[in-house]
Amino acid sequence: MPELKLNKTDVEPVFQDLRVKVQALDTSKINSQMTESKLNLINKLKVIDEDYEQSLTAYKQVLIQIEKDAWSSLESLFETDQQLAKNMK
Repeated sequence: MPELKLNKTDVEPVFQDLRVKVQALDTSKINSQMTESKLNLINKLKVIDEDYEQSLTAYKQVLIQIEKDAWSSLESLFETDQQLAKNMK
C-alpha cells in the first residue's frame, strides 16, 4: 500500500478557508417572502386543480349531450329508413 504524505503547511490553509466559509454560512430563518411564494404557488395550484376539475366535468357533460344528440339523430335516420322501406314495398 502506498504511503500517504501530508504536509501541514499545505493542508492548513485549506481547512482555515473551509472554517471561514462554514462560519459565514447563514443558517437563520429563511426569507418569509419565499414562504409566501410557496404558499401562493400552492394556492395557485389548487385553483388550477379546481378549474381543471370543473372543465373536465363540463367537458363530460358536453360529451354526454353530443352522444344523446347523435343517438337521437341516428334513431330518426333509422325510423325514416324503415318508413321509406315500407313505402317502397
